Amino acid sequence: MSFLKSYADKSTSYHFLAFGIVAMVCFFLFSFFGVVAAILVYDFNLLNNPNFTSQISGPKVVNALRLIQLFNAAGLFIVPPIVYSILFGYKPLKFFKLNSKFSLKSTFMVLAIMIVALPLINWMAVANSSMHLPGFLADLESWMRRSEESAKILTEALLNMETYGVLAANLIVVAIIPAIGEELFFRGGLQQIMQKGTKNHHLAIWITAYIFSALHMQFLGFFPRMFLGALFGYLFYWSGSLWLPIIGHFLNNGLAVLVAFMIQREKIDTTVETVGANSGDITFVISSGLLLGFVVYSFYKNSNSSRVES
Repeated sequence: MSFLKSYADKSTSYHFLAFGIVAMVCFFLFSFFGVVAAILVYDFNLLNNPNFTSQISGPKVVNALRLIQLFNAAGLFIVPPIVYSILFGYKPLKFFKLNSKFSLKSTFMVLAIMIVALPLINWMAVANSSMHLPGFLADLESWMRRSEESAKILTEALLNMETYGVLAANLIVVAIIPAIGEELFFRGGLQQIMQKGTKNHHLAIWITAYIFSALHMQFLGFFPRMFLGALFGYLFYWSGSLWLPIIGHFLNNGLAVLVAFMIQREKIDTTVETVGANSGDITFVISSGLLLGFVVYSFYKNSNSSRVES
């Protein structure tokens, strides 16, 4: 199975290109499978509904889109890094550092990081969305904002949860699959390729975070997503375990799903979802930044101590 094992010592650009080709092939294959599955299961043909965001109605269409999204995520993020590692003769668990141990203390620190970061992330999202491109790029900005609106419509439709069954489905599609897949792809695969080539973990982390945010194609949230990507990158590098950024990613997405569900059931106020972005929340934002810095530094020190002890 290790067809390219003899090429494992090739340049970073070679591995980057190989990784990209594997990702594109897998994505197109699984996208096709997803469209076929949606037709067979829900009688919904995405190819005949190119403007589906303006026609989303009823659980049938939403479930079909959820199924397609599941296939797309698996085909783009989960399968490619695994195929890549096997082709080049790596052992997936070892290569992606999924067999590395991590402590319960580290897990709680990741939980704390994701919670205290929320007000700062929300503030960054509002600041990012209020930015404007120069006048000569007005058409580009108009396209970006239309794309964001379409993505918002799709997200709201997917997060419309009337039952606990839909909540469970969303936790799988929106939280579990992206957490595992995107961390395998970006931190486990791309970041390690970049680090091998640049010999600089800071550069590898931020380049990967940039690509991570850009590939989401939601430019009005580019900077907070890049910040999160870098945060996951440092969690991976300092701990030496991919499980910790996976846990952080899951908490970030899972909390968003749970908060949306609780708001729809009128269990909590809508302002909880936008803490840090509401008028007068500057105290929360400053406190979030300071607390985040403290907890991240504590995680860094704890990770170094754990490595020394081991």
